[in-house]
Amino acid sequence: MPSSTAVYEVLFEFDNDDTQSVAISIPEEHAAAVWLSSQEIVKLICTAGATYHYVVRRGRQEAKLTVKVWADTTCKTSDAFPSNSRLRPSASWSPLRGVTIVTVMP
Repeated sequence: MPSSTAVYEVLFEFDNDDTQSVAISIPEEHAAAVWLSSQEIVKLICTAGATYHYVVRRGRQEAKLTVKVWADTTCKTSDAFPSNSRLRPSASWSPLRGVTIVTVMP
């Protein structure tokens, strides 16, 4: 059975479900950031199956996201900065299919 080889776009939504503001940017020096207040959402248009890298900052904490999704996906601040105290600094996990997060804590 043939499969589709057409390139298509998907939405990667980042939802700030925290009470603090967060910034999301690409991991390049001097990159512009999008600041999200509490309950704000940013929608990023991605090519399905392509790999994207983002950095989310909340106060002094930083989470590095690797995103490779095939369908519309929503990631929340609580996914990037879980309240689970058993996670050690620089722990890596995948809370959503196609999203890997490494949280770097000072």
